Amino acid sequence: MITLLDQLISSFTFEETAHVHDNGLFHGKSGLAMIHFLLHQYSGNVTYSEHALLLLNEVSENISAVKEAGFENGLAGIGWSIEWAAQNKMLDINTDEILEDVDAIIYKAIMYAPDKTFFLANGTLGKLFYFFKRFESRNQGQHMYKRLYLEECLVMLTDELWDKISEASQTPDIYNTANDIILLENFGHALVFLSTFLQRRINQVTVEKTLYILVDKVAGILMPILNNTKNSLAPEGPILVAYQYLATCYYLAGKYHQHNVWEKQGYELMQILSRKDMNDENQRMEQQLKAISTRALMHLYLESPIVGNDWSNYLQLTAFKNLPLKLSGGRGALLLTVLSLNYKEFIGSWQELLAI
Repeated sequence: MITLLDQLISSFTFEETAHVHDNGLFHGKSGLAMIHFLLHQYSGNVTYSEHALLLLNEVSENISAVKEAGFENGLAGIGWSIEWAAQNKMLDINTDEILEDVDAIIYKAIMYAPDKTFFLANGTLGKLFYFFKRFESRNQGQHMYKRLYLEECLVMLTDELWDKISEASQTPDIYNTANDIILLENFGHALVFLSTFLQRRINQVTVEKTLYILVDKVAGILMPILNNTKNSLAPEGPILVAYQYLATCYYLAGKYHQHNVWEKQGYELMQILSRKDMNDENQRMEQQLKAISTRALMHLYLESPIVGNDWSNYLQLTAFKNLPLKLSGGRGALLLTVLSLNYKEFIGSWQELLAI
């Protein structure tokens, strides 16, 4: 019997990726290269890693045409994917050499074109993700000044993040629009990043106060659900997925920061919210994919299996070949989800990709 996973894997062909012209992480060749590296790890088929290298070569040949510095479509996301592949031993390269120009361009963007938002896709968090991943590199013979340079970028960006999170934390705790969904998701991204980054003790005072003001904000959003015994305050519709993701990130912040109260509260919130369905058959496919990938992320941490009518229904995406061939909101997201459900231990080290 051919499974959904088998069908998904077979749909990632060189012929089809040849029609992808975007170079970025979320929607283009950089994200697809990561998927192919994953498929090589999963299957052992070297063809997938060869295909991934071809995709990255095409990105390299066309990188001068990339004008954005952001994470979704720009240099930060492309550079992050290359560094990620190198650190996962999928590329044998010196990223200090390969990404030297990308470092310089994003540095200039920090200095002369500050971001308007703190969001991952197109704001401060995206550049933080990039430079933190670069800081984690261990290239042979890395010069001390390169480490100091990367640390300087992280200090500037965490200062900027403090300003933006402080402002965003003043918004009222009423969320029901598409913009609110994006804000809640990015509160989650920031929680996980800060709780991880704090361990590196870079700009520690600022990072710690940013984390705690954000935790207070998120607790104000989530605790009414936890404290209401009938769970009548749990959200409905598309905003539910954002709450599920935020609860998962709250749990992870507690886990990474070794804060038992946050971890316990986050776990209980995941249990409550995982029992609720989105209950809207008219949602766009991209929203359905977000729903199942978020549930898959919760599935990595919850001891009991996730229940809910939408869980089984959304996995029956028999028309998946009509999904765009991309990492975010497309076939790549569905592949990661199905892998995480079937091979929990394997996907554990790739969990950061489920959030994209």
